[in-house]
This record gives sequence, C-alpha cells and structure tokens, in this order.
Amino acid sequence: MMFGESEKKKFICLYCGTVFEREKEAPQCPNCHRRKVMSFDLFVQSIEKHKDKLRELGILSEPTSSESASNAEEMVVEARETVVIKIIVR
Repeated sequence: MMFGESEKKKFICLYCGTVFEREKEAPQCPNCHRRKVMSFDLFVQSIEKHKDKLRELGILSEPTSSESASNAEEMVVEARETVVIKIIVR
C-alpha cells in the first residue's frame, strides 16, 4: 500500500443486508443510502457468537454431519436470507 492510500473495509447494511467495501469508517449503504451499517467482520463475529440462540429461534438451520459448524461465511448468508439483520436491529 502506498503512502496516502487507505485500506478498504467490508461493511454490511443492517437495513437492507447489502455487503459492500468502503474506505471510510462511517459509510453510507450504496443500495438504500442509509448509514445503519456495521463492519462485516464484527457482524460475522456476532453471528458466530450467537449461533446457538439463532438456531433455537429457527433463524439458522442445524448443521449436518457433513457441514462444518464453524463456517461463518455460510452462516452469514443463511442469516441474511432469513432476515436476521432486522431482528438484530430492532
């Protein structure tokens, strides 16, 4: 990285679920233009931390024996598909 360049970070919009990259710390969602976003890494950590409760609520499915129970990226996709973002926000 050259002097003066900033590193892009991955964010997720907590309103519409869009995942995007920006250099700013407090970006705006490119899809819905809201500022209700959080670091994607922090979001993945939250899903990982609360996966048992999310499964209990029926938001995440139970892992099968052939699946890796710790694959956070897959859990985020599944959580996004079942609108867990709106549950976390509200």
